[in-house]
Amino acid sequence: MGAVDDRPDLSGVMLSVNTLNGGTWVFVIETQPGALETTGKNIVLDMVRSCDMPAIVASFGKKPPEDTGDRVIVKDSLLPRCKFLVGPKLGELSDDVSIYELLDSRNT
Repeated sequence: MGAVDDRPDLSGVMLSVNTLNGGTWVFVIETQPGALETTGKNIVLDMVRSCDMPAIVASFGKKPPEDTGDRVIVKDSLLPRCKFLVGPKLGELSDDVSIYELLDSRNT
């Protein structure tokens, strides 16, 4: 159970864990612009670290199911297993977690 500040209306991110294409994924939807790098950063870091899996991000203004994500957050230790997901590095959330452009697997 999360903290009060983790509520989507306060953190600016909504998280879920779902099974898709034979795998389990963390999905992050930004409900406020830039929340991934600011108000929602800590909850996303906690989820990615504790679940030990990548997180697919739908940026603010884009909504599933039409939007299947545009970024992926990966712990550095998982990067070798996630090469099929990651495009160019966009930045870092911490010293052990980075943000990458999400590759469109339909085009690979």
